[in-house]
Amino acid sequence: MSSLCLFNPRAGRAKEVVPFLREYGISYTILTSAWSNRLEDSTEDVIIVGGDGSVNGIIQQLPQHVTVGILPCGKANDFAYALGLPMSAKKAFDRIQRKNVHSIDLVSINGIKMATGGSFGFVAHVCEPTRYSNLGNAVYVFKTLQLMLFGYPALHTININGQTFKNLMLVCIMNQSKLARHFTLAPGAKNNDGVIEIGVMKKPRSFIGHIKFLLDCLKGGPKYDYYVRGKQFTITSDDTISFNGDGETLTRGKKFDVRVVPKSLKVYQ
Repeated sequence: MSSLCLFNPRAGRAKEVVPFLREYGISYTILTSAWSNRLEDSTEDVIIVGGDGSVNGIIQQLPQHVTVGILPCGKANDFAYALGLPMSAKKAFDRIQRKNVHSIDLVSINGIKMATGGSFGFVAHVCEPTRYSNLGNAVYVFKTLQLMLFGYPALHTININGQTFKNLMLVCIMNQSKLARHFTLAPGAKNNDGVIEIGVMKKPRSFIGHIKFLLDCLKGGPKYDYYVRGKQFTITSDDTISFNGDGETLTRGKKFDVRVVPKSLKVYQ
C-alpha cells in the first residue's frame, strides 16, 4: 500500500510547512486539477498539505476507500479544527501515523461535495476572493466590517422545502458548528450525525443589528429566524445566487439540491 502527498503552494501557510517536509523526507506532488492521475490501485491514503479549499478540491474526485490525512496550512483550516487536529505540521503528521480512521459525512450541493459548511448571502460575500488575501485569517474580519459598513445585496426570495423567506442576510448550510475558527453558526452541527443543519437570518436593518449577529456567533450561536435539521432539502431563489462552502464558491444558480452523504469520507483523526 502507498501514500500520495499533495502540496498546495498557494495555501496561506504553505511556506512554513516546506522545511518540515524536507526534514522528514516526505516527497510530495504539487496539487493541480489533474492530481487524481497520480492515484494508483495501491494508494491507501492521500495526505493533503493545504487548507479547506484544498480539501474541497480533492474530495470531489477521491475514491471512497482512500483515507485522507491533513497537514493544515490554509487561512481558516475549519475542517482541521473540526476534526481536532493540531496546527503544527509535526503534530498533525503524528496523528496521521497513528492511523486512527474515522468516517464522516459530506454534504452534496447540486452534486458538489462540501466538508465543512457555507452559505448563500453574507458569509458567501465575506469569503469572496480579495486583494487583501495576504492578511491571512484576518481578511475575514476585514471583509465582514467592510460589508457591514458599505452594504451588500440581500437574498430577495428564498424557498426551502416549500417555505418562503424574503430579504435575507444569509442561509447557512452546516456540517459542523463553526466557520472561520471562532464563529459558531450551528451549535449542534456535527460531521458524523447523518444530518445537515440550515439556518435562515433576515437582513438586519442597522449596523448595530449586524454587530449583534456577530457577537451572538462568538458567544455560542445566532438567533435565527428559521432553523431546521434534515437529510435532504430543495432550495430555490428568484435570482441567480452563489453558494460558498469550504471557503470556495462551489456553485451558482437558482435551484439547489442539498443532501447529506453519510460516512462518505475516511479521515485520520
